[in-house]
Amino acid sequence: MREVPSHDVGAFGQTMTPLDIYTVAGTGLCGSGGRGAPTGQAQVWDPVAVATDAVGDVFIADNGDQSVLDDTVAGRVTVVAGGTGSNGPYLSDGLSATGVAAELNDAEGIALGSSAMFITDGALHTIRVVPFAATVITGRAMTAGDMYTLVGALPITTSSGLGNGTQWVLAHLGRPIGIVVDPSGDVFFSDAGTGQVREIR
Repeated sequence: MREVPSHDVGAFGQTMTPLDIYTVAGTGLCGSGGRGAPTGQAQVWDPVAVATDAVGDVFIADNGDQSVLDDTVAGRVTVVAGGTGSNGPYLSDGLSATGVAAELNDAEGIALGSSAMFITDGALHTIRVVPFAATVITGRAMTAGDMYTLVGALPITTSSGLGNGTQWVLAHLGRPIGIVVDPSGDVFFSDAGTGQVREIR
């Protein structure tokens, strides 16, 4: 992952000059090595989307590693969502987002809301949510650091694109990719499998 700073800055373990380009995650070799290590020693596999928080940390949807990484301004890369880095079934909501059973099979997009992180999983036809603190989202009580299904039929089913206007956990998705959260908490996402942009209010 690369950065072009707009001003002099010290971040990700480097001193940066405006308009120069810097590597802030990745070694040039695809892989999952270096988790918890300094930025320059941490591999990424197939980074497809990024989001930043208020303190400047960068969250990376790493499709090849089936995970979401936190690349901190202090210069460390850690896993914040996704299990073992391999394809597997999603067993249940409410499990630790970094536990071995917290599977992401096709992390395509990521968005940060005021209370949670939202992740699109194209292969599992779902959108996952990981709360930053104990909260209620879409009427469900959620525990900080656990992973939940925000949208997508449970149990996992093949896509159909049906369910417009229905309860979100009953709506079938195709291949959700891009995602954003507006200031009021509404979630918008693109579904490449059905050719639609959809909203959860």
